[in-house]
Amino acid sequence: MTDNERFFTAYNFLKGKGHIRTYADLAEVLGIDKAELNDLKNEKQKVSIDNLRSFIKTYPEISLNWLVLEEGSIEIKKNNIPSFNVKTELLILQKEKIEELEKEIIELKIHPKNRDSI
Repeated sequence: MTDNERFFTAYNFLKGKGHIRTYADLAEVLGIDKAELNDLKNEKQKVSIDNLRSFIKTYPEISLNWLVLEEGSIEIKKNNIPSFNVKTELLILQKEKIEELEKEIIELKIHPKNRDSI
């Protein structure tokens, strides 16, 4: 199977799961027009790294190993997809704590005699 064939197999896989509806949707994800997408489909143009990057960022459940090397399964199971939400939540909590501590430092500088009460 060629790189382009695997790419469109992944598209059809996602379409079957209801994650994407049309070629126009795919073209939008890739940031290209439908004519360029048609060139990819007809193998007049090869799938590029930028195409793969955009595709995987939007659909992380597709295995990059399968897409590029045809190794393993087409789909990464949900429990193996990194959770960026957990990291984002942690960063937000850390930011809030830093802001709280910065306010406390300012307060201590303004009113150094009140150190024991804080």
